[in-house]
Amino acid sequence: MVIRWKWVLVDGVVEGTVELIGFRSTFIRRFDKAPVLVPNAKLSDRAVTNFSRMTHRRIFWKIGVEYGTDVDQLRQICSALLDYVASNDGFEHSDECRPSRMWMRSTNPASTSCFTASPKPPTGANG
Repeated sequence: MVIRWKWVLVDGVVEGTVELIGFRSTFIRRFDKAPVLVPNAKLSDRAVTNFSRMTHRRIFWKIGVEYGTDVDQLRQICSALLDYVASNDGFEHSDECRPSRMWMRSTNPASTSCFTASPKPPTGANG
C-alpha cells in the first residue's frame, strides 16, 4: 500500500505529509515545511492517524466582527454563511453534517471572533 503524500499524525512524534518510506525510516514533512526523519520502529510503536483516509473533514471558520456589529448584522452574517454552505456542492448536506450553530470564541481589542464548524468531504481525497 502506497501512502506517500498522505497527511498523518504519529502520536507524540510528528504531524505532516509522508514523502518517502524507507526500509529503516520514513520521511515526513511538517506543515511548517520542516523535514522529520522518523524511525519505522516509532511508527510501529505509536498510534498513527491517517487523516487522508477521512470521509469527512470539519472546517473551522474564524470570522472577526467589530464590537459595533449589532444583533441584526450578526444574524445576517450567520444566515449568509449557512446559505453558502447549503448551496455549495463541496459541503455535505445530510442532516447529521449540517452546521447548526455559530458562537463567540474570543475577543481582542478591535473585534469579536465568531466560530462555526462545517463538515466537508476531503477535496480530491482517494483514501
